[in-house]
Amino acid sequence: MHDRCGYNKPDFIARLKYLYNIEKLSISEIANKLINDHHATFNTNSLHGYFIDNNIKRRSVSEAIHIQNQNNMIFTASELEIIYGILLGDGSMIRYEWSASLEYKCKHFSVCQSLNSVLPRLGFYHPHQNKSINWYTHTSRFTHLLPLRDIWYPGGKRCPKIVPRNFIMTPETGYWWYLGDGSSARSQLRIATCNFTIEDVEYLQSLLPVYSRLAKSKDKRRPGRIYPVIVIGRNEDKRKWLDYIGPCRHPEYAYRWILK
Repeated sequence: MHDRCGYNKPDFIARLKYLYNIEKLSISEIANKLINDHHATFNTNSLHGYFIDNNIKRRSVSEAIHIQNQNNMIFTASELEIIYGILLGDGSMIRYEWSASLEYKCKHFSVCQSLNSVLPRLGFYHPHQNKSINWYTHTSRFTHLLPLRDIWYPGGKRCPKIVPRNFIMTPETGYWWYLGDGSSARSQLRIATCNFTIEDVEYLQSLLPVYSRLAKSKDKRRPGRIYPVIVIGRNEDKRKWLDYIGPCRHPEYAYRWILK
């Protein structure tokens, strides 16, 4: 017997039960796993329907949190370097009552998709396009992301993002920051910083391994608003910055590594 999606239902339900009850995956993690296994017809909503139709008992919130705490991870230094670089640029963290998720947007599908190869333990979802031209992806909700979220958003659930004052710049962090907010134009390398206060930007500037200056830039999304942008203008400093962050690993942005 086949269900409306064309899968053998008894076998598929048995697999759902195994993933949920034995491997202790959440419904969203199961949906993500099925997408990665090329079962693209499934999403979280459709899986909810399977659970309801087949009387599969769902966990309580406390049970889900208990499972996540048992599997709580300690981020490695290399993982934090990438996460921090993402947060400096087009990344953000959303806080929920018991957990948080890491989100990322980019105009290139392949860049969003590459996050699963550099941060495989976070399990980014298959990218999808939002109402703008950008592609969007996010992780599942994890309790162990809460401490990081509170470091970057210390004022509460709806507070703005800051740059932590114990932040350390590394080549990998600089690479993901430049990938998200960098540009190359008019013989300059520029890094947009519209999400941060002038104090945050000056702090970031002090961490760069090259000489830079601040310039004014107009915010295209909010007419009339001016924000600071970091400019690396001298040839020796541009070369030093690109050597510092390493070669471009995402061909879509290779033009930012070309010096004019």
